[in-house]
Amino acid sequence: MAVYFLNALGPTPPLVLFATLIILPLAYSIYQRRFHPLAGIPGPLWASLTRLWMTKHSWDGDMNVVMIELHRKHGSLVRTGPSEVSVSDLSAIKQIYGAGTKFRKSEWYSVWQGHRKFDLFGERNEQFMQPNAD
Repeated sequence: MAVYFLNALGPTPPLVLFATLIILPLAYSIYQRRFHPLAGIPGPLWASLTRLWMTKHSWDGDMNVVMIELHRKHGSLVRTGPSEVSVSDLSAIKQIYGAGTKFRKSEWYSVWQGHRKFDLFGERNEQFMQPNAD
């Protein structure tokens, strides 16, 4: 569909082609590596740009080994995706995942809930997570 639309406009101007193939990916890469809120967290170059590196290691079946090695190399925080961080510090894990935390569960957890009406692990509604006021 997009190719047909571009062909209907006539020949693609070289500047548009240059911007699409060079400038936009370069601008995205610079933003992810230098200006993104997670830019200061170390990790593989490809992790800051795409999740494809993680997909590759998941497919290869060596993600557990890779993650352990990344934490040995970079410390307790490792950037594992454009908007993802792996945490290996026990106190940080308790702060993030512990009861009464201010961090919200991502949509990833809803997959675990499935069609059940309630599942504590997959539940994202904060009202279920609050201690009773009784």
